[in-house]
Amino acid sequence: MNKDSVENCNHLECIRCGRCKNACPVDAISYGVRK
Repeated sequence: MNKDSVENCNHLECIRCGRCKNACPVDAISYGVRK
């Protein structure tokens, strides 16, 4: 289940779970942190 979450993680989801940071692009992380 965890592996699926990381692979199917959206820019908003990656910021929410914080564990998909590696799975989500840097742009998405920056965008989430900025917002």
